[in-house]
Amino acid sequence: MDDLLQAKDTAALFPEADGDAASVAAAALAVCTLVEDFETSSFLNLPARRERVRTIRKAADEACRSSFNRLLNTNLLEAPQGLAAATPGEADAIVAGMEGAARALRRIEASGRRLGGAERYDAALRAAAAAIVKGGAEGNGLTRPDMLRLVEILLGPQAALEMVNQPRRPGSTPAPARGTPVLQRA
Repeated sequence: MDDLLQAKDTAALFPEADGDAASVAAAALAVCTLVEDFETSSFLNLPARRERVRTIRKAADEACRSSFNRLLNTNLLEAPQGLAAATPGEADAIVAGMEGAARALRRIEASGRRLGGAERYDAALRAAAAAIVKGGAEGNGLTRPDMLRLVEILLGPQAALEMVNQPRRPGSTPAPARGTPVLQRA
């Protein structure tokens, strides 16, 4: 542990996680756990070590935010770009990937929240949910059930329920779910 505290390059302690959303979320949790372990360690008896742990906490927070933002943009917000032209099987795979990314974002957010900056994560998740709903309303290929599921993953069941209870725009028709019959409300 002392070697980690003495490392000159703080960013090297927390390399950007590459790969799928689950590995990015696991890396964020590992970073958060490492910082918390440092903070509860008896190694912090010296002021220089406490300062070093503050520096490491800041680097860990930045690593979590960076991973969160990258995953948010590439795996969630940019994912529906080809959805409208996709076959039903391709569309299902895209939406499943978006749902996995949303779950990973929540895990990164939980880790990042422990490091600080909860307001930033809350605002980013709200903005992402709004962008998903806006994109679906503009015809990007996300069905209403897809949007509801993504909003529920990102913001919780209450936010999805509020979305269900919102009146639809006049003249709009519900988007049919891929491969399933549409049930009309009476």
